Amino acid sequence: MKKIIIDSSIIIEFLRTGKGLWLRLVEEKEKNTIELIVPAVVVAELWSGKSVNDSKKERYLKRMLEITIVKELSENEAKMAGKIRRNFGVSLADAMVASCAMINKKAELVTLNVKDFVKIKGVKIFKTND
Repeated sequence: MKKIIIDSSIIIEFLRTGKGLWLRLVEEKEKNTIELIVPAVVVAELWSGKSVNDSKKERYLKRMLEITIVKELSENEAKMAGKIRRNFGVSLADAMVASCAMINKKAELVTLNVKDFVKIKGVKIFKTND
């Protein structure tokens, strides 16, 4: 089963529009072809957003996270994230997401912010067939 690391941009897109790649990922998960993994730092990013002040969107977010695996940051991932931030100049949150994708060697990262991650060697970006 393919492991998919989800960046906050995918979930934010769905919370804002009710559309997007999230729906396709859920369909694939229901077919048992992929496993959805959300790094813990993404959970923090999502809960820090103003959109979850809306109780309906908060409920959506809770349900969305229930069908994913929330991945805690290991010490090795933390060290790697520090190196990624230092070497590539990305935000700490993006560095943590990238390290999660890199440690899980067969995992692919799904994001709407491809430009933030393509420069990081070793991160596999999920390709859509659109």
